Amino acid sequence: MEERQYIYRRNLPHIEKTGREHYITFVTYNRWRLPPIARDLVLKHCLHDNGLKMHLHSVVVMPDHVHMIFTPLSAHKFEPFSFEEVIGCIKGASAHSINRALKRHGHVWQDESFDHVLRCAEQLNEKIQYVRENPVRKRLVYRAEDYKWLWQESPRTAEGGCATRASMTSKYSFQEMNPREPCSCFQKPLSFKPTRSGLQILHRNCSHGL
Repeated sequence: MEERQYIYRRNLPHIEKTGREHYITFVTYNRWRLPPIARDLVLKHCLHDNGLKMHLHSVVVMPDHVHMIFTPLSAHKFEPFSFEEVIGCIKGASAHSINRALKRHGHVWQDESFDHVLRCAEQLNEKIQYVRENPVRKRLVYRAEDYKWLWQESPRTAEGGCATRASMTSKYSFQEMNPREPCSCFQKPLSFKPTRSGLQILHRNCSHGL
């Protein structure tokens, strides 16, 4: 597959490359600390387009920021989905869900996100480990696997097998956290079952069910 590079600019320049892993960080507005129910919602929205707009490798929802590692997938005319399509939808949909759940108004996220193209498999592994250990470094848990807002793809998926969407670290049940059918090769969505956060059913489009 031919590698192409795309550059777009808001306040910060963003470089996108097809078929390459990207490390993304986005931060809450004024470093607002997300309560647990808000982190539940953010994680669900991060998982929503896994296999449709992106191949998600790892994500952690911290109290005031999110780290994601993903590879953008091809959209129409074989061009990749842009960061704006992927991250913009996650931030917009999760902000709406959070404000509705908490009966609040106002910003949830800073406008800009920070991104970095990973150069090689070794660097990818380093970043995945960094994401995994972030809750431990921040002294939120003693072990990474005890932090329930952490998700990583299974080793089988990383080697090219079908994804199960089952987290190696998340404390959620499979039905709660898996927005697609297991081993469906990312072809069709599966509605969420009712959860303690009261999410509505999520669909394929950018609105994430809003």
